Amino acid sequence: MLLTAALRQDCPLLIGTLGTTGARRQMEVMLAFIKEILAEHGVRDLPVAVISSDVDAKLLLGHVDALRPLGRMPRLTEEAVAKSVMVSQMGVAPYITALEEGARIVLAGRSCDVAIFAADPIRRGIDPGLAFQAAHILECGAIACDPGSASDYLIAEFRDDGGVVFTPPNQDRKATIYSISAHALYEENHPSLQFYPEGVLDMRTTRYFQDGERSAGFREPAFYTSPLSVKIEGSMPVGKRRLSLFALAADPASLPAHLREGRLIYGYNAVETTPVPAGEREIGIVIRVTAKETEQAAALASILKGFLLHLGYPGRITTAGNLAFPLSPGEFSPETDDDTHTTLVVAGSREPLFIDQTDTLFAMVRNLAQMDYPELAAACQAEFLVFDAKTPLMLVDTIAATDEEAIRLHGQALEELAPYRAKDGFSALNVPLGETSVWSVYHLWDDQAAIEAALFPIRLYSVSGRDWTLNKELQPRYAPLGTPAPGPLDEGHRRHRGPTACRPAARNTPPARDGQGVALQGRGHQHHHLRHLLQDPRGLCPGPGLGCLSQKDRGRPAGNRRGGHARHVPG
Repeated sequence: MLLTAALRQDCPLLIGTLGTTGARRQMEVMLAFIKEILAEHGVRDLPVAVISSDVDAKLLLGHVDALRPLGRMPRLTEEAVAKSVMVSQMGVAPYITALEEGARIVLAGRSCDVAIFAADPIRRGIDPGLAFQAAHILECGAIACDPGSASDYLIAEFRDDGGVVFTPPNQDRKATIYSISAHALYEENHPSLQFYPEGVLDMRTTRYFQDGERSAGFREPAFYTSPLSVKIEGSMPVGKRRLSLFALAADPASLPAHLREGRLIYGYNAVETTPVPAGEREIGIVIRVTAKETEQAAALASILKGFLLHLGYPGRITTAGNLAFPLSPGEFSPETDDDTHTTLVVAGSREPLFIDQTDTLFAMVRNLAQMDYPELAAACQAEFLVFDAKTPLMLVDTIAATDEEAIRLHGQALEELAPYRAKDGFSALNVPLGETSVWSVYHLWDDQAAIEAALFPIRLYSVSGRDWTLNKELQPRYAPLGTPAPGPLDEGHRRHRGPTACRPAARNTPPARDGQGVALQGRGHQHHHLRHLLQDPRGLCPGPGLGCLSQKDRGRPAGNRRGGHARHVPG
């Protein structure tokens, strides 16, 4: 759809983190699809740029100590780097270089989401601070509207008076000072500073304004130049995996300590790394979808998961996601005893407002699936199972070098736990999850000379039908963006930005899937920061008197990729 629209309008199209990861293997799959689409349209002499984000381990070997961990990552070793499939996260420079070379379509590997939207405005002369903050709003589309939605669109208009104004095309939504300013906090663990490869976005000076009933905007954010740095993400294979889920018949606290050690128990310790405090609740949710075909069950399970993850509800204080997942991907398919096929999704929450409304939210998710995917919903049966301290659910996870060893060790664990299983409770036992990888690299690299010389190579093609002729290969051109910072910024935050409580978690697919091989435990720094400042919203707001802690995301959740569009118009 995007390719067709770009060709029809003869406008540049930038697609980043191609294939959801930006790694070579996923890019190759997506490029094959794109080649077919362009051939069907009969394009002639179309300039296309392809930008790689893969990182050769040879670049880092011997320099591992120069990489700074983002969050609580295990100590990085040469062995881990050598075994890992890695990508680096590009900023705006590779995109700007490709556009300056004449590319009309840019297909890029792993990217900062914001960079995809900020690059062309910056190339056209828009102030970097305005472009970066506008891109931060645009990359989530109508989530920054009221009611919000992750499957709807948003338009940004850069005006000659130095402001940018956001308007949703959907007449049922509106952009407000509240919704736009609140979204400045989305997926960030600092309320005012955002760090990118080329510099730092500072929103402390941002001023928000309303522009009619359905539009809102801002002006005057700052962008400060800094030495070039990139985030490197990688995962490495660790063996074969077996998984079991089952309801417990006993209070988790009554289990012998060695049986609880290192295991997730919903209702006890599965969402955060510490047991549930007195007066709080933790729930586990199992989405169980059954169908005649494996593909049907897997598709609806993924859709229901996405809807529930992003669904808005009254009082929600963050739009970054409603659920914590123990697995990546979150879906898996156990064997069944009949000719049907089942896919399960496991997730959890400690958010009290979410927990109080689960029945209503489950009904909303069902209705959305029936409305958007009626044939698929009719072909499947879906259930939402809830577990808590009274009906706990245990997850038993075994990884070994070979499948035979995983089967043996997993069998021993299940035998030891058998006396504590609920006889008539839910269970999915001894599920094979195949080759497993862990998130091994999540680090910052600031060797500017090496980054400029080796990362993000650009290949420029002339495309006619199915013929892709390589015309040129080059490296991105970097130039300072913004202005020097007037004083010290939060450098400690830059060094340590990332998850505040994460532990390496296995994933049951090959390496390098966009950083999804880690389990984020708990609601995170941003969530607790929001709760702390809820009593004094002035402490968070970039502009005076703005209550910008949350947005009421009452819209439809993401079943499709959401996004925004930027254009420049006279003020």
